[in-house]
Amino acid sequence: MEDLLRKIKETEEEAKAIIKKGEEEYNNILDKARVEINKKFSETKKEIYQKYKEIKEKELENFRKDREKQIDSKINEFLKKLGDIDSKKKSALKYLEGIISDFLKS
Repeated sequence: MEDLLRKIKETEEEAKAIIKKGEEEYNNILDKARVEINKKFSETKKEIYQKYKEIKEKELENFRKDREKQIDSKINEFLKKLGDIDSKKKSALKYLEGIISDFLKS
C-alpha cells in the first residue's frame, strides 16, 4: 500500500514537473511571439513613415516646381511690360525731339 501511495506521489510530482515545464515553454513561446510581433510592427511602422516621407518629398518638389513656373511666368510678364514701357519711352522721346526741333525751327 505504501508503495502505491509513493508511486502516486511520484506520479503527481512528475505531472507537476511536466505541467511546470509546459508552462515555462508556453511562456517562452509567448515572449518570443511578442518580441517578433513588436519587431515586425516596428519594421512596418518604419516602412510606412518612409513611404509617407517619400510622398511628402515628391509633393514638396512638385509644389516647388509649380511655384518656380509661376514665378518665372510673373517675371516674364513683368519684363514684357517693361519692354512695352521702353518702347513707349522711346516713342515719347522721339515725339518730344520732334516738338523741340519744330519749336527751334520756328
